[in-house]
Amino acid sequence: MKIKEDHTVLKIAYHCSSLRLGQRFLTTALLALAFTTAAAHADTTLLNTYPTSGSGIGIAPTTSIAVPFSTSSAVTIDFLEAAISVQGPLDLGIEADLGGVPSNTLLYDSPVTDTSGDISLTNLDWTLAAGNYWLVAEGTGIWWEGVPGETAYTGTADGYWIVTADYGSQAALITAGDVTATPEPSSFVLLGSGLAGLAGMVRRKIGLRA
Repeated sequence: MKIKEDHTVLKIAYHCSSLRLGQRFLTTALLALAFTTAAAHADTTLLNTYPTSGSGIGIAPTTSIAVPFSTSSAVTIDFLEAAISVQGPLDLGIEADLGGVPSNTLLYDSPVTDTSGDISLTNLDWTLAAGNYWLVAEGTGIWWEGVPGETAYTGTADGYWIVTADYGSQAALITAGDVTATPEPSSFVLLGSGLAGLAGMVRRKIGLRA
């Protein structure tokens, strides 16, 4: 009887130890999954020509202003800011690059009505493939100059674009997240192994009690 009782105690201790090990393994898997998901959602700055310098250039119904930017991978733009003093109807949008100038075809755009200060657009969900693009302002207002030495372009009503003379790039900020914001496959494997191991240990523990 004594030997049987000692054997039962050892089995209980073994299964409890295994269960704790499985729980630790599962916790590690969950932490890895959370980390890779958070990393996938990390924002990337596609354009930042702040701060402003105090000079500006006018935007008119027959004059658009464009600032270049690029992305090396597919992204979804979620936030956009531009140092524009809105003085009438104005749209801010994205055009693809065509031979070093804007394509004159808006991929995305948003009307702007806030005249209180810099324009801020959030929750845009504008998806772009890897490539070169332009942030374009059309309407009426003043776009204030940002970092000198960059290139801004002025567009005319007939679709021609020229380098904006005597100005740097107009101040703007664009951030985006990766389109494929999904956990790594290895994280799913780790999580599945942890769940399977923990489930098996629980079954063995239930069988031991029975």
